[in-house]
Amino acid sequence: MTVEKKTKIEIIENYIIKNIENNFYKDSGNKIESENQLAKIFNVSRMTARKAIDNLVSRLYLYRIKSYGTYINKQDKKNNIYLNEIIGFQERSNRDKLNHLTKILVAEYITPTNDIKNLLKLNNNEQVFYMERVRYIDDIPAIFEISYAPSNFVSKNLKEEFCKSKYFYAKNNGYYIKEIHKEYQALLPDYKIKNILGIKPQHVVFLQNIISYLDNGVIFEFSKIYYNQDKFRFLEKITN
Repeated sequence: MTVEKKTKIEIIENYIIKNIENNFYKDSGNKIESENQLAKIFNVSRMTARKAIDNLVSRLYLYRIKSYGTYINKQDKKNNIYLNEIIGFQERSNRDKLNHLTKILVAEYITPTNDIKNLLKLNNNEQVFYMERVRYIDDIPAIFEISYAPSNFVSKNLKEEFCKSKYFYAKNNGYYIKEIHKEYQALLPDYKIKNILGIKPQHVVFLQNIISYLDNGVIFEFSKIYYNQDKFRFLEKITN
């Protein structure tokens, strides 16, 4: 690498850091300029702009979302979510001493769509318990969750317990969750999710699709969980 390129890289890094400190990217959903935009601003190659971004990612100033761009990593204002933990929101919040609240928006028995029926491997006449809830941290909506569970797992007199904590409900009622399959993706949310989480149109949310299996191989529930990325940082904890 030449001295000239190294100098340009440092200039770009300092430019981005200064903009972060001055909240310059706030209105763009904390998304910084693209590699092409930075290359044009500083009259450098795209590779030089990319190297500057790579350096700031490694220094934890930034993080990338594939196909969407590069965003500010405001670690001091985020709570850690360890994606490989089998732990509920309430248990995690209590452990981390967070001021939290859950609001149930919908809790009812419904006839599932064919997609949900096939996913949960239900018979034609089986219903599901459908739930929508919002999780708050410090009175700010942080998580929006949609869940489906076979109706025989959620009795009518215990549905409030299920809505409060699915994993505590399972444990307290003799259901042993052996496996949880998780799929992750970042996406631009629809109007409903934007409105519930109180985020701007250009903000990306983190979606976690979860399928929980009992020890007999039966699916206990399927959930779609949308995380407000202004409130969370996503990590994995690996121990020997």
